[in-house]
Amino acid sequence: MNKLLSSGWMVKTGLAIAYFLTIVVFHATLPLRWLFAAEWGDVTSHWNWLSGSMWTWSLCWATVVWLGALLLLGLVRLFWKKGRPILLFSMGFALSLAGTLAATGVFSKPSAQDRFTALMVLSGRKDWKGIIDYAQRHPSANPLEINIVNLAYAELGQLADRFSRQRNPKVQDLFALEINSPYIAALLSDIYWSMGEISMSQMYAFEANEKLGNLSPRLLRRLVKTNILFGYYAVAEKYLNLLETNPAQRVFVRHYRSLLSDESVANDNELHTKQLCIPEENGFPSSRSLPFDLQVIVQKNPAHHTSAQYLRAIQVLAR
Repeated sequence: MNKLLSSGWMVKTGLAIAYFLTIVVFHATLPLRWLFAAEWGDVTSHWNWLSGSMWTWSLCWATVVWLGALLLLGLVRLFWKKGRPILLFSMGFALSLAGTLAATGVFSKPSAQDRFTALMVLSGRKDWKGIIDYAQRHPSANPLEINIVNLAYAELGQLADRFSRQRNPKVQDLFALEINSPYIAALLSDIYWSMGEISMSQMYAFEANEKLGNLSPRLLRRLVKTNILFGYYAVAEKYLNLLETNPAQRVFVRHYRSLLSDESVANDNELHTKQLCIPEENGFPSSRSLPFDLQVIVQKNPAHHTSAQYLRAIQVLAR
């Protein structure tokens, strides 16, 4: 009796470990583009909240694999009752796992759209090293992808040196010149935020969010931050109210609701550093005024190292 109980617990423990390892396999292999919709879709959608985690996707697909293996086991046992259950289950599991991985596109080469969405997801997470690793695994000459990779290098303090070693650097490698989709506008918002050009970052975030129905969680977060920086706390509160409808955004909402005052902003490291980038006199910044604007930011706020990185890269272009 004790042996049977011990054997039963060992089997259950082994199955639990195998199930967990299946989840880990999917987490490591599933395409990042599946997280894209949660950043750009309807902020009120609870489905976006669920789909915004790769662990959620991995749990779902691991369950599909195990249910598929059990189904195949049951079908085979109907016609071949002599086979050992553990062997039949293992065969069914292997077939289910391979079929599911093939169905999710793990083995297929990512398209240009797939690469762009994956890099945007990593950028939204501020996973700068992840961006560079992904770009090295999937090299591309697409200017939009290069923009994101250079954004990562700027955040890591490596853009200026890297740019100076390139043979034919182009301004399009730093930021897009044509805006034909809200996602490019959103990318420009990210780049200008990194530069410290807060006004331009807000402008492109507002433009992109408006074209996406004013419900993009990622862009709403940017608009919350930029409006707080400019002291427009009532406007920031309006965007926070929209974000609050999604459970996945409530930690962000709780934190930034506590920053709706000048004193709170001064005590927040990120916001205070970004606020120092804002010029004392409001002007009309543009891509043409970037060299001058960045020089002003670097002189006023030398701690904001990404401004210096982009300024030096632009100076390489000028030479």
